[in-house]
Amino acid sequence: MAARITRLLLLMLIMSLVLTPCSHAKLTFIVNDNTSDQEGWRALAEGYRKQTGVDVEVIAMRWADYPDKLATMLAGGVIPDVAFYSLRFVISLAAVGVFEDLTALRKHLPEMDDVFPAAFDEVTLGNYMYGIPTDVNVSWMEFNADLFDQAGLTYPTKLWQQNQWNWDTFLMSVKRLTRDIDGDGRIDQAGMSVTGTWPGDWPGWYWSNGATILDAQMRSSTMNSPQAVETLQFLADLINAHGVTTRGTSATKNNGQVGIWVSALNVVQQNRNIYPFNWGIVGFPIGPSGVTSASTIFGGGYVVFKDAPNKEEAYKFVEYLVSSESERMRARLASRAPAKRRGLQVFLEEIRTTPGPVPINLMGAPELVALSRPLPVTPVWDEMEKMFWEEVNPVLNARQSARAALESFTQRVNPLLASW
Repeated sequence: MAARITRLLLLMLIMSLVLTPCSHAKLTFIVNDNTSDQEGWRALAEGYRKQTGVDVEVIAMRWADYPDKLATMLAGGVIPDVAFYSLRFVISLAAVGVFEDLTALRKHLPEMDDVFPAAFDEVTLGNYMYGIPTDVNVSWMEFNADLFDQAGLTYPTKLWQQNQWNWDTFLMSVKRLTRDIDGDGRIDQAGMSVTGTWPGDWPGWYWSNGATILDAQMRSSTMNSPQAVETLQFLADLINAHGVTTRGTSATKNNGQVGIWVSALNVVQQNRNIYPFNWGIVGFPIGPSGVTSASTIFGGGYVVFKDAPNKEEAYKFVEYLVSSESERMRARLASRAPAKRRGLQVFLEEIRTTPGPVPINLMGAPELVALSRPLPVTPVWDEMEKMFWEEVNPVLNARQSARAALESFTQRVNPLLASW
């Protein structure tokens, strides 16, 4: 996909040399087509029109089609003004300079000092900051408090407060939570949920054990380090040696049959209406080679196109979009967690005071956001992750050693990383 986007962008860049921007009466704003977001986008566009007299045409695209459709628009000389982005979908475009560098805009807006630093890290390619973050989402762990009570186990949140939430206490907990309840020789209650063959958010596990994914220049893999090998082996052992996961069982977390699983901030409101049990939120356990817990941040925000027909107005529109008032409106209408610390506190407080179950440690979410990190900011991430799974799945299926798999991955991915 990256190669196809690059070819389209070359055509777009050639055409941009002969296209003369002209003044338009309205801004073009590209957004995702998530149904729950549409009311919020329309309200923001209408609010800007009332405030400035400038019309905003909102164009919705499916996330899955976003890269190709946007690249096709650009290659055809159809240049939008502003877009709401997710890093995973527009980094290939950022790598070839399609967007404005918004570093100066960030410095111009005092409110940006309240944004979690990791949200800015996610939109920075070298010295080029191509977006302004507005939403924040992070992965974390959730646990079934009722099952912990039944097993007489200390909650992970308590262990976290005591600086004792680590691989040892995690493994002890999931072993105790894994049970054959009816004595038929099959696991009815699992210690931990896995998605497919993986226990969720693989970078978070690695970072929490002191491992890194790429070097500082994003040009070479560090996934063959002792810490990375140790992490992969630990995760494989959860499945194969300890048998504490849902793999091979019919246990599901939504039915109250799983002790711990990986989830995320953006579904906390949804989960309140799904889980039929008391539950809580905690960070990833720290590995023996780790210093602090960490997880992945996935943000959303705004980009301004370098060849925007109405660039000056586009900057003003982004200023309006990232104002605290606009972000509160979007958070309320679309249930999106703001990237600003104060905004996130308000968002969580509204959840806490809304009728319904409140997860244990909900108000501790800002600490977990502060500990989060972005995935490596590289336009070849998708190809890189595909190679990763090709090498790692045999380890999770007990057919390959962790060391051999990660050595092979590093040898395969380094030429790719050096190619852009």
